[in-house]
Amino acid sequence: MRVIARIVTGLAALALAQCSHAQDAQTTAKLAGFDSYMEKVLKDWNTPGIGVGIVVNDKLVFAKGYGYRDYEKKLPFTPATLCPIASNTKLFTAVAAGCSSKKGN
Repeated sequence: MRVIARIVTGLAALALAQCSHAQDAQTTAKLAGFDSYMEKVLKDWNTPGIGVGIVVNDKLVFAKGYGYRDYEKKLPFTPATLCPIASNTKLFTAVAAGCSSKKGN
């Protein structure tokens, strides 16, 4: 479970670091209560921090960090926080190459 949380955190941080923060009133209304849900996720997964990005129609509509990127120093997890993701970039590249080759057919 802890490995999954770290992978999710890394993927979210990677995506968030590449995009700018964009929110509108409609998105904010739809996400009412999401902050408290994410606080519960942090507690349930026993993880110090996590980044969340929501993309709608190829547009980043929400980006926020929860918890801490460094728990001991109490440094907050932000949309720009980078996380090490080991060798997962190989998988991302392979998937991206597979998806782009299908578009050309």
